[in-house]
Amino acid sequence: MTLVRTAREYESSQGWAVSEDGKTVAGRLRSENGAQAFRWTKEEGFRVLGRIDTTRPYDLALDISADGSVVVGYAESSKGTQAFRWSESEGLIGLGFLGGFPHSEARIVSEDGETIWGFSDTARGEEIFKWTYDSGMEGLGIFGEPEDANSEGTVLVGRFNRDSNDRYNGHDAFRWEKGKGSIRLAGPNENERSNSLAKAVSENGQMVVGYAQEYRHGPKLGVFWHEAVNWRATTLNEYFDSNGFNRNGLSFTTITDASADGLTLFGYCQYNGRGSNYPFRVQLDLGTPPPPTDLFSEVLEAPIFGYTIYSYPEFNLATRLSWGASEGADVSEYLIYRDGVLIGSTSKSEFVDSFVLPGEGYSYHLVAVNTKGFASERSEKINLRIPKVVNSIRDGEFQNDPTRSGPWSVVKTGDVDIVHSSKLPEEVTEDPLSDTNYLTIKSETSDDEWTLGQLIRDVNEFGEYQLSFSARSKEGSDLVVALKGEGYGDVEDPFFLTPTTFNLTPKWQVFTVNFNIDDRFKRLDHLLIAIGNNEDLKENESIDIDHIVLWNRLGAETPMPQKPTELNARFVSRSAVLLEWDLPIGTAGVVEYEIIRDGKIVGSSNNRSYIDQKLATPGPYLYEIVAIDSQGNRSAPSPARKVFNGPNVQASDIVPYLTLGNMSPDGKAFLWAVRSELTGNMQIKKWTEAGEVVVSEQEEPYSLAIWSVANEGRAAAGMASHPELDYSVPFHWSECDGLKYIDLGPLEGIRGSFAVESISATGNAIVGSFWERFAPEAFRWTEAEGLQLLGKLPGDYTSSYGIAVSGDGSVVVGHHEGYPFNYAGFVWTERGGREEFGPFHVEGSEGLIADVSSDGKTLIGEARVRPNKPFQYRWSEADGVIELSGLDRQKPYYSYAVSGDGSMVVGTAKDAEDTSNAIFWYRRYNWSPININEFMLSVGHDTKGEFYSTISNVSDDGRTLLLGAGGSNTRIRLNLSTRDSENNLVHNSGFEESWRFWGLSRWDRSLSKEKKLIETPGFMEERAARIRMGNLAGDPKTLHLRQNGIELEPNTDYYLSFSVKASMPGKAMVRLFKDDNPSNNYGVDEEFELTTEWQTHVIEFRTDALGEYVSNGRLQFTFLRGGFKRVLEFFVDEVAIHEK
Repeated sequence: MTLVRTAREYESSQGWAVSEDGKTVAGRLRSENGAQAFRWTKEEGFRVLGRIDTTRPYDLALDISADGSVVVGYAESSKGTQAFRWSESEGLIGLGFLGGFPHSEARIVSEDGETIWGFSDTARGEEIFKWTYDSGMEGLGIFGEPEDANSEGTVLVGRFNRDSNDRYNGHDAFRWEKGKGSIRLAGPNENERSNSLAKAVSENGQMVVGYAQEYRHGPKLGVFWHEAVNWRATTLNEYFDSNGFNRNGLSFTTITDASADGLTLFGYCQYNGRGSNYPFRVQLDLGTPPPPTDLFSEVLEAPIFGYTIYSYPEFNLATRLSWGASEGADVSEYLIYRDGVLIGSTSKSEFVDSFVLPGEGYSYHLVAVNTKGFASERSEKINLRIPKVVNSIRDGEFQNDPTRSGPWSVVKTGDVDIVHSSKLPEEVTEDPLSDTNYLTIKSETSDDEWTLGQLIRDVNEFGEYQLSFSARSKEGSDLVVALKGEGYGDVEDPFFLTPTTFNLTPKWQVFTVNFNIDDRFKRLDHLLIAIGNNEDLKENESIDIDHIVLWNRLGAETPMPQKPTELNARFVSRSAVLLEWDLPIGTAGVVEYEIIRDGKIVGSSNNRSYIDQKLATPGPYLYEIVAIDSQGNRSAPSPARKVFNGPNVQASDIVPYLTLGNMSPDGKAFLWAVRSELTGNMQIKKWTEAGEVVVSEQEEPYSLAIWSVANEGRAAAGMASHPELDYSVPFHWSECDGLKYIDLGPLEGIRGSFAVESISATGNAIVGSFWERFAPEAFRWTEAEGLQLLGKLPGDYTSSYGIAVSGDGSVVVGHHEGYPFNYAGFVWTERGGREEFGPFHVEGSEGLIADVSSDGKTLIGEARVRPNKPFQYRWSEADGVIELSGLDRQKPYYSYAVSGDGSMVVGTAKDAEDTSNAIFWYRRYNWSPININEFMLSVGHDTKGEFYSTISNVSDDGRTLLLGAGGSNTRIRLNLSTRDSENNLVHNSGFEESWRFWGLSRWDRSLSKEKKLIETPGFMEERAARIRMGNLAGDPKTLHLRQNGIELEPNTDYYLSFSVKASMPGKAMVRLFKDDNPSNNYGVDEEFELTTEWQTHVIEFRTDALGEYVSNGRLQFTFLRGGFKRVLEFFVDEVAIHEK
């Protein structure tokens, strides 16, 4: 026994559930601030699961999945007490309510954690629900509380309330079985005051155990119900007595559990029916019981139903559901569910749902209940979308008095009175489509006649129409309705709805009739609807009419399905991405999803996930999902999700806010200037992963600003104001020499100031601009050569600016400025002096240069070739000019820095909402702009709520970025080598390390070197394995490419992915098995097709066969010669195993 000690900050703890292996416990911790649900393991100790609402101090965990990964229970929230599900990946989530009252509790979770049972308060009382990811929370039509389920979730037991609205007015045990419904399990001495409750069910579902009471609060008797004895209640006392066993005064009060076969029972007993409870274990011998009687024959078959749609006030719609009577025992009522929530009940075979909206989708199902409380399995669902209706009838709700004004006309003979009536409260509840006003037509004698008519002028197309109306009759007279065309010339006007009689009753009824308007309508001016009395008009009759609607059923606008939401994407290999999405609550009728990548349809799915295996380039890719309903209607595309198949975020660090500092070219150090709060002196601070240190402190300068930093932060350059000077001067700081002002003179006859822009990575060269009055000139300074002014271009150029310098200080870049607003970039080298740089090499073009790569071979900046439409560019001798686009064509964007090798450019850009976003352009992504905020979201990196507006610098290797976000800086390191990510179980998956970790078998050793090669390029434009199978007599007919030492966890889902091609079409095999005898299968043994083009295969597998962690897995590809006699070549790349 292990005593689990309560954490110090809590007063007490209670364990309510334990995992299958007994190593994980769930329950409740109590403190003076309330109670919290917990999960406990020996390694982790107590783990508080969180709360739905942090202001509500009460949670309770009631059950746990077999492996301890999922915990369920209930928690208080501002919306009421709510059932919850907790998992490691999703945390604690509320499951919602069935409707009615805001109280629900999760009581039971299936072995795999995917199905949850509990109850939720509704208008009819506590209803038991079943929750799954696919269906959400759905009522079962059983009013009570669940107690136990078998591991597969096919059998559920618990308590059934006789009065659904009063849990204390008697309850019975029940047993529910999937596909059959529920049966009530009577107690041994049943009466109107007795109670029974099922506590547990055996794994095979054949034994149910619990207790019974002869009256409320009476003594409990342990009871079991077994299938073999027709579910007859048997007390354990009775079982002992009838079999001649001496109970020695023991009374078995409660049976709490049963073994898998149901023959071993556990529970509590008392001596002489009083005193303390003692646990017991009993082994049953039921002998040879009589064959069971299928009590489920009493259970009703699931109803089969249809529906009719008709209108109600303001042209919203109602749905009339109808069904045939269920077979079986007498029906007491049918329960009607909309979107899994009970919305009403009826003893009839139809039901009107008047709370539906046009354009919305709904899902309905029914449960039948008989007089004994047995509930059927739920019916099949009907998914329907309510169309939007355009009513061709004006004032069909009789909001106006037709005798005074409006579209209606009345023809009458005799003593007929037309009354504009208003409903009384009792009438409102009677009419399922009630509104305020209706029309009453009163007549005194049977000879009276009247006709209510209206000319309909806006019916302008053929099709199937529906006429609907509500009516009632005081004395039971009938109505006649007709609809015909007028204006047909000399030909008799045609009827489209011939005079039709409707039988009225004293209660409101809704009538509908469908008819066609065909091509005879071509020559009609309008239609006429006529409603009048039949020949059976009674004396002193009063007929009420309301809700008259005429609409084109086929021409009614059918709205598109709602667009999918919450589109998530993650790569399961370097060339296959898993897409998952949701639909808005209430969406129904969707039968298919269309997958769109970069504006083109690439596949479809009939569920809410899809694996795209056709990614032959690095991307990025833009995905959208379109929902399609059964009528072929397409939703708008989901919000697009950009997926990046490339660098991952390896790590991020919050670094000091570098308003007066910068990052070193290698990305390892950050230097900035700050005034000491203690001494008031200016300090230079240095930040590395080791921490933050002060590297220099100066009393003299009024201020310091560091503009540029050399490698590893060992040198820096910037500007300083000096108390003896009235202008700022450049300074150079290094670990060896400390801080010193740069001697820029003597400049005879010249008086001005300097602005430093950049220092070389080696720390030996500084560039910037010297300002004399208003005409700055670019300069370069080295300690060996001193100051050198670089001059200005001839012509109209009046100024020059030194902007950046290469890593070794040999290349300086900048731009010249002239009048009026002329710009020209320049490149200066030690060898050739100043050179003009014009984007696209177009004479007279304007441009600025913002940075130069460390090797001096790549430039970035802004080109102004097109008037008023400048653009950012990247130039290199190898690639020429590449235009770098922004996030939105109409919004500005800027490039700030380029990596040392020229492969990455960083900057900022505004999006369509005018928000500044940090962006980078990367060779791997074909220089498309990548929003760093989207990028980090897509690769699952936690930004801790930060939104980055700019990237001000990038390291020489392109792997470290300096991001800015609202007064803070973050250093992001990218893992550019993504082949062997940390969670890929395959080593050297892209063969970038030649043949390390891989082996070949069944091979001629003397020929192996020439027959196993590294191919360039590979599938993803890098290396791949090429294996050559010779055609000589001694060459093998079969070969295996293998890797040993694959590590796997038991009962875990994985993806295996790989890309292959061959010189000739054929077949191959892949296996994952134990690398020892016996060679047990570890989940993969499949054949796949080989083609002459690269193809990616993704295989999902689960390691259920493993009982524990293993590290002896062998992944093996087998290639066969087949019938070919020529030399064959096989290519393999991008092999990966990832946990799902």
